[in-house]
Amino acid sequence: MIRAVEAIRLTGKPFSSQRSKWKKSQQTLGCFVTLSRKNEDLQARIAQRVEAMFRRGLIAETEQLLKRGLATNKVAMQALGYRQVIEHLEGKRDLADTIESVKIRTRQFAKRQRTWFRHQLPTAWLDIAHGESLAHVVDGIRKMPGVA
Repeated sequence: MIRAVEAIRLTGKPFSSQRSKWKKSQQTLGCFVTLSRKNEDLQARIAQRVEAMFRRGLIAETEQLLKRGLATNKVAMQALGYRQVIEHLEGKRDLADTIESVKIRTRQFAKRQRTWFRHQLPTAWLDIAHGESLAHVVDGIRKMPGVA
């Protein structure tokens, strides 16, 4: 972030216009391996993660951060969960609705991440099955064409 602000101040141009353009020959030099899960598995994992966040004290954490100025920090307020917990603390929704709202926002974020990766450099997608071991995933990556 600091680098982007420095570049904007020095050049007077938007940072996005200063990114180097990839030449076609550069795009074929390799690819990213992107790990993916089936939607049902991903949604179940998101649900488990969000529920664990609440069990581990997301509400108490948010209360402490509010005392330290969370509500006035626009960047921090964009973090998944905080805005929804604050709405719960303000009495705008009950706990069950708050948890469900965080799950929905997290699923939406995961979808945006997938879309973003699809539009980057050449990407090889590797689907990971529920319960698949790390060794099996690594083996799958090694067997992908073009991966050393």
